[in-house]
Amino acid sequence: MALSAPQPPSGEPGSNEGWKYWAEGISGNLNRIADTLETVQTDVQVIKVDLAERKVASKFFQEKLVDVCTKVPIMQRAITALKVKAGVWGLIAGIVPVAIALVYWIMSK
Repeated sequence: MALSAPQPPSGEPGSNEGWKYWAEGISGNLNRIADTLETVQTDVQVIKVDLAERKVASKFFQEKLVDVCTKVPIMQRAITALKVKAGVWGLIAGIVPVAIALVYWIMSK
């Protein structure tokens, strides 16, 4: 099925009927294009706001990431210190029963 442009009304040569028909069609198309353009402009504004919000959120998360990255070495040092303390306390906990057994053995002789 082939599409064809609507035929303008036939008028007498020199009449304005044909011109009015095409002028109304063009005017209607221009109005439709203007409405579409307005919708596109609204969408662009929404996208701009969304991008601005994402930039703010991105900056916030970048700051948090930098904060976490600066705290990681501090936490690693704290964990290392805790491991050393745990080792010392484990050594002390192991020495106490040995010392008691040694004192008992010496006293029993």
